[in-house]
Amino acid sequence: EALVAWQMFADHPVIGVGWGNYRVYYQDYSRRIGLDPRAEERSAHNLYLEIAAETGLLGLSVFGLILLVMFRWLWLARKTFAASGLQNLSELTTAFMFGLVGYLASSMFIHAAHPRYFWLSAGIALAIPNVARREVLEQTRLRREQRPTSLPLEPDAESALT
Repeated sequence: EALVAWQMFADHPVIGVGWGNYRVYYQDYSRRIGLDPRAEERSAHNLYLEIAAETGLLGLSVFGLILLVMFRWLWLARKTFAASGLQNLSELTTAFMFGLVGYLASSMFIHAAHPRYFWLSAGIALAIPNVARREVLEQTRLRREQRPTSLPLEPDAESALT
């Protein structure tokens, strides 16, 4: 399946064969290469090759840009949490980043049959910086409320007022 995806990409490098069309073209390409005599639809079993075959360099570039933005925003959120003393949230963000890396590594062996997991992770990744900003604002507000608003009066000054 991966060889078929690579051949599709080589034949249609700019925009691919079209989103969701890997399965449509699989039989023609597999027969041409002499790989798979089965008559059933197949998947590339590699997310990156499937994206390349279906959407070409354009789609791969967009996918890469989405990943770059996700990791950049997560890194900034992690730094924001850490700078504000919210170490637990910083560590949670780091753990989420490692989870994304694990998903992306496993995508070398799975295909786009489960895109909801990627888009769910992307949505969470892009929401975390907003959570970081809100948490920092909340921490700042709480710190301001805990500070005394005026200096306490000297004991002699208090007795003079009464």
